[in-house]
Amino acid sequence: MALLIVAAQRVTTSRSLSCRWGSTAFVDELSIEQSEKTMTTEPTILEVSNANGVGLRVTFEWHRDRYRQLIECIHQQQSQLVLSSLEGSSDDDWPPSPPFQQLSLEGSCDDQQTLFLVGMAGKSHWSGSVEVRQESSQIIFDVACRCHGFPQFLGSVYTNDSVESEIGDDNTALLTTATGAVRLQLEPTAGDDPECRLSIGRQITIQRPNSNSSVPCTLRWKYCLRV
Repeated sequence: MALLIVAAQRVTTSRSLSCRWGSTAFVDELSIEQSEKTMTTEPTILEVSNANGVGLRVTFEWHRDRYRQLIECIHQQQSQLVLSSLEGSSDDDWPPSPPFQQLSLEGSCDDQQTLFLVGMAGKSHWSGSVEVRQESSQIIFDVACRCHGFPQFLGSVYTNDSVESEIGDDNTALLTTATGAVRLQLEPTAGDDPECRLSIGRQITIQRPNSNSSVPCTLRWKYCLRV
C-alpha cells in the first residue's frame, strides 16, 4: 500500500513536512531536490499498460493555482481522453476535487513509481498518493482531507462527456472508448470508514460521506483505475 501523507498545519516546501493521520504523526524528510520538485509546474505523467497493449495515462497538469488530472486510454499511436478532474477555485473552501498544489514523484522505475501530493483550501488540508502497479495494470489513488470544519462536499469529481460509461453493482464504473476500456473501482480503506458513493451522469463523482466525528478530523477515500 502506498504511504499516505496528511498535512498537519500547513503546506510547506521545507526539508521536513510535518504530517498527521488521526492522532498518529508522520514526518517525511524531504531533500532540497525533492522540495524543489514540489514547486514545478511542468506536467507529471504516470502510465500503465496491460498484456494487450492497452494503456492508461494520468497527467497532472498545472491549471491556475493547482494540478488537474487528465486521464487517457492509449493504444498504439491513438489516445482518447477518458476523464478530467473538475477543479474548483481559490474561493472554494470545499472544491469538487482535491486542491493539490505540490507534488513529488518517487521511484526510479515505471513499475515502482508513486506520486505524493498535498494542498489546501479554506482551513483544511488535502493529501494523496497515486501508485503505479504494472503487474495488475492499475493506478491507485489514496486521498485524505484533514478537515477543520464540517465539509460541504468531500471527494473527487471527473467530467466524462465523450465517454460511454456504465455503473456496476460492486462500486465499479466501466468507461468505454474507441481505444479500449477503463475500469474505475472504489477501494476499501482501513478502519471503520463509511463506504464512499459512486455516481455517474455527465460527471463521475466519488463522494466521501461525512462521519460523526467532531472536527478537526481526517476523512479518507480510495479508488483505482485499471485497463
